[in-house]
Formats: sequence, structure tokens, C-alpha cells
Amino acid sequence: MLLKWDDFAVRKVNWNHKHENLHDAARELCLGLDSFAFIDDSDYEREQMRQFVPEVLILNEGSDPLRTLRALWETDAFDSLTVTEEDRLRHCDYAARAARDVEAHQDDLGAFLKSLEMEVTIEAIGPSNIDRALAMIGKTNQFNLTTRRHSRAELQTMLDVYGSIALALRLRDKFGDQGIVALLLAIPAGDNATLAIDTFLVSCRALGRGVEDALWAALVNQANRQNVQKLEAEYLATAKNGIVADLYDRLGLQRIKQNSSSTRYQLEPVRDYPFVPWINLVMKSDGQ
Repeated sequence: MLLKWDDFAVRKVNWNHKHENLHDAARELCLGLDSFAFIDDSDYEREQMRQFVPEVLILNEGSDPLRTLRALWETDAFDSLTVTEEDRLRHCDYAARAARDVEAHQDDLGAFLKSLEMEVTIEAIGPSNIDRALAMIGKTNQFNLTTRRHSRAELQTMLDVYGSIALALRLRDKFGDQGIVALLLAIPAGDNATLAIDTFLVSCRALGRGVEDALWAALVNQANRQNVQKLEAEYLATAKNGIVADLYDRLGLQRIKQNSSSTRYQLEPVRDYPFVPWINLVMKSDGQ
């Protein structure tokens, strides 16, 4: 077999229904159900998956092995214009996630997080990491405050605006290097004394460890050094990003306007924000 036991990020070998196992796998990997594709030679299993988990992409339509092979060749579900280093590391990160979960039984959450020996590197978005930034902007849904999608040209235009702050966060811990897992992009709004948050997102692989707080601290502190007086932000509700509905409230921003689909915030004045105590910080001057 070309595929070995260690090639599988999650293994479910039991008598449970496959749709139940897929739900469990989604929780363990911290992925949305629409991130999965399903292939099976049983009409019953495919129909059960279709009925119980309609978000899952079912690749084949019958049990004929040649047609199944053709379905794999013809699908574009696994195609990507670019493959970043983070993409290559993802399988290793899923394996490391299992190791982290083993240690997560500790009662003291602070002690557990400190035990992970996390280190983040904050760097400007630039030529060396713009492909990864574009990939994250295009597909990150769960932890994404606005879910705005930007083309390369649009992103480059925002990066070129004088006074803008565009930061990427790289994460590593004692289990391995996860690469860039979070982005924060703020652009001047009217004048250089006000910045508006356009994009704030974190990969679901890095949730629950304070990464968002670390990146927010880096942005606020840089804005303060640039003499920014006010930060403006917005939460745009979607079907998938409910987990960040109150993030700006938790970060200390003031609600100024709200309706059923969006909430607007501001932070004024802008003062230094404390960094996450259990994460070691490394700053880089640019994204070169």
C-alpha cells in the first residue's frame, strides 16, 4: 500500500456510522464539515452521508472502481493555484494536535498553555508571505471577523497605503512549527490618526491558545507607536463565524452601532495592550 498508517491524520476504525465518525473527526481537527470529501463503494453509506451531513462533498456516484478512480481524477476539490509551506506542514500539525490534546487534561489552563512552550513571530505581510496571506483570506471562515475576500491586486493596494499595518503571525510550540496561522490588516480611515481593521482572522488550527490576543497586542502597540488615536473595527456576521461574535467586546472595544448582520466598534484612545504572558514574542521588521 502506498498509504501507511501514519499518513492518516484521524483514524476511526469501529462499528459507528460513518457520518458520526466524520462529525467526530471534524471536531478533533477543528474543521468545518464542508471541508470534507467522502468516497465509498456502498450506495447505502453514500446516501446516509448525503442525508445526515449534506455539507460533505460526495465524490463518486456508484461502486464501480473505474468510475471511482475517474471521479478522483476529474474532481477539482483538491486543486490549488499555490501550495504554501503551511500547506505542506498541515499533516504534521494535525499529528501534533493529537499530542497537544493528550496534555490538555491538565486542570490549570494557564499551566497547560505555558507548557506548550509557544513562540510567535510577528512579521509584516510582504513578498515572502503574501501567497499564504491570500490563501488564508480566501478560505478562513470560522475565525474571521469580516470574511472579506481580496485579490492579490486588492491586497497589494492596501499594503501600499501609507500608514497601513499588515501583520502575519507565525506559531510554533514544542510539538512543531505551524507556520503562519493569523493575519491582521488595518488601513487609514480618513487620516493617519485613525485606522480601520479590514481583516482579522486566525486559522482554526491555532484556536484556544491566545494567538488572537497576541496579534491584537502587536497591532495596537504598533498603532500607538505610529501616533494612531483611534481604531475602528467591524464584525460582519456569517453562518460560520459566530465564535468571534464578541471578540472585540472581550478585547475592550466599544460598540457604537449594531444591527442584525453587523456590529461596529471603536477603540479610543489607543494605548499599549499587554502581551500574552504564556507566549514568547519575536518581532520582525518586514515580510522580506
